[in-house]
Amino acid sequence: MRRIFGASQPKAPPPNLGDAIANVDARADTMEKKIGKLDAELVKMRDQMKKMREGPSKQLIKQKALRYAFIPVPYILKPINSFLFAGS
Repeated sequence: MRRIFGASQPKAPPPNLGDAIANVDARADTMEKKIGKLDAELVKMRDQMKKMREGPSKQLIKQKALRYAFIPVPYILKPINSFLFAGS
């Protein structure tokens, strides 16, 4: 049978609990960094919209902000929409 199908690869040991926790923590840290960047961009856009009059340029920034606000972030539900348009 080994001639037909080949020998099986040696199996790697399963990850232990410490490795699994470290992996989850690293993923959570990267998600927090991404969310922080998006929040900073949204705050910048919101401040920019406060200073502008109604018109096409404000609508462009509002559309861009909505695209940033609805970037899918798995496992995290955050009410960004209420934060974005609270002051306008």
